[in-house]
Amino acid sequence: MYVYDFATGKEKQLTNDATGENAIFNGHYDWVYEEEFGQPQAWNWSADSKYIAYWQFDERKVPDFEMTNFEGHHSDIVHFRVPLVGDENASVRIGVADVTTGKKIWLKPDETGDFYIPRIYWTSNPDVLAMMTLNREQNHMKLYFFNVKTGEHHVVLEEKNTSWVAIFDFYTNVNDMVYFPEKTKEFFWVSDRSGYYHIYRYSYDGKLINQVTKGDWDMIKVSGINPQTKNIYYLSAESSGLAQEFYTIKFDGTGKKKLSDVDGFHTIDMSPDTKYYLDTYSNITTPTHVGLFDDSGKALKMLEDNVGVSAFVKSHAYSAPELFKVKTSDGATLDAYMIKPFNFDPKKKYPVVFTIYGGPESHAVYNKFTGSAWQQWLAQNGYIVVDLNNRGISNYGSAFLKIGYKQLGKYESQDFAETAQYMNTLPFVDKGNMAIMGGSYGGYMTVYTLLTHPGVFKAGLANSAGSDWRLYDDIYTERYMGLAKENKDGYDKSSTLTYAANLQDHLLLIHSMSDDNVHPANTMQLLTALTEAGKDADVRIYPKGAHGAAYDLASYLLIQNVNFQYLEKYLKGNNNLPNLNAPKK
Repeated sequence: MYVYDFATGKEKQLTNDATGENAIFNGHYDWVYEEEFGQPQAWNWSADSKYIAYWQFDERKVPDFEMTNFEGHHSDIVHFRVPLVGDENASVRIGVADVTTGKKIWLKPDETGDFYIPRIYWTSNPDVLAMMTLNREQNHMKLYFFNVKTGEHHVVLEEKNTSWVAIFDFYTNVNDMVYFPEKTKEFFWVSDRSGYYHIYRYSYDGKLINQVTKGDWDMIKVSGINPQTKNIYYLSAESSGLAQEFYTIKFDGTGKKKLSDVDGFHTIDMSPDTKYYLDTYSNITTPTHVGLFDDSGKALKMLEDNVGVSAFVKSHAYSAPELFKVKTSDGATLDAYMIKPFNFDPKKKYPVVFTIYGGPESHAVYNKFTGSAWQQWLAQNGYIVVDLNNRGISNYGSAFLKIGYKQLGKYESQDFAETAQYMNTLPFVDKGNMAIMGGSYGGYMTVYTLLTHPGVFKAGLANSAGSDWRLYDDIYTERYMGLAKENKDGYDKSSTLTYAANLQDHLLLIHSMSDDNVHPANTMQLLTALTEAGKDADVRIYPKGAHGAAYDLASYLLIQNVNFQYLEKYLKGNNNLPNLNAPKK
């Protein structure tokens, strides 16, 4: 690592202990930290720019992963290190360099063995860095305060959970669960200890001052904190799991006020001083608007009202989602939507396509304007498109979110299957002609649902699908499945390989040999299990693609055409499909 002084034009080297072949390196993450802890930058400047704190990784004991796209006379082999479930992780430590003197110090928490350091934060004390640690199971978090001059440290916050402790949320763009406002000796921690995610206020000595937000609803994201006025601004699902709306509240939990006045889905970009914010919002009937507001919620200027989109939607073949609810056989209530074919005729019967993802902490259905080209294309070609907030999805409380802990696949597949059974009761549905499709976790759920609920869907289309969680990286998998040596039964039951002999429906598998996320071994091992069970699947391999298989416009369009023809063949019995290799006119 180096520091460059713009005033003098001089450069200074801060570290000199990195080694070749990416064995030991400073200031950037290894593959699994960047992918699964959701940050690209492995350093953090102090507010006064006196210090820079950084991660150092030593991954010499992490297993090597190889892949190739089979290009050239002798194909290049790409090497990088990815710890899978049960593998040894990189050794990680935090260093702090004084950029003026070049002096460095290593900060050593009390943990030993295999643990994670997913976040560091500078506090309002200029010489104090907060370091967060997680045990390997990710259900025990400690927050330390370190004096970066002396290395002295103590724990100010400790949280344990029977499942996992969340330190960020990729799907709702939440990078942090702990916040250190400037010019105050207080910090805020977001926890689901009550059964819902809420904000808790702490003093720097680690004492809980008060719970800020309360209720049977999830606080989603802190958008701004003003220590002068003692206001916190946040997004929440207070009105509904389908909503994301904007509020403000005092540090002591009083004075709560809803600032967003249009029901639906809001995202907020707030100025650092919290005096102004941009609100990007929509709902199912209202295309995206972008407005500038002050901290009282007063609209200052509408920057985009998308009048043109509204006119376009009225004059083109657009079908808006229709929200509905499904009650499962074990009492859960699921929010879902369907997109009906353009010029829908209730006297006709239409095939149904579920376009799903379903992964833990994600979210699929909001009261939000949607314009998925793929979903609209299907609707324009006579398909009903369905998606739902299956169990395991966020914003419905922890019982709903964490029901699948250590047993991924079980409840999600039940929810997809029972929603399909509900769809079959509707008079305009072509009963039995349903498909399920998705990519990544959605690919896993496509295969898992087909194998554990055979006969519900006539076809499944799975792109970049995981097959066995022991083949995936350790941070993501062990967060939701626990350690394999302690949960063998759970891993076996969550594996698609276990149920290969159950396949009775049509299955299309799409994968890339260059997928560094869901490794192609997943599809290859599933194919072996299917073959040994005497079962057949259709397979498409795109060697140059990454996660998702497509690698340019041509490959993307081809894969979508392959998907579409698969649906046409098996849901509509259309065997007179165009030749995808025919010359273009």
